[in-house]
Amino acid sequence: MSESEVRRLLKEIELTYQAAKNGLTGLAAGMARHEFISAKMEKLDKQRESLAHIVGADRAMELLVQAIENV
Repeated sequence: MSESEVRRLLKEIELTYQAAKNGLTGLAAGMARHEFISAKMEKLDKQRESLAHIVGADRAMELLVQAIENV
């Protein structure tokens, strides 16, 4: 069960990071863009915390970095 949860969280992390990355080049400008990207980065941290509960803090960080590199 936790393996599928890890896969689900990693997919969410990839999608969240992709959305934040798209926010850098999207049509929004100024403060709206900053708030959007900040919200996505905060979501990434919560997803990392959820992952850490399953695999431990160090492994969660490794997996987060790998997921981001995949984007």
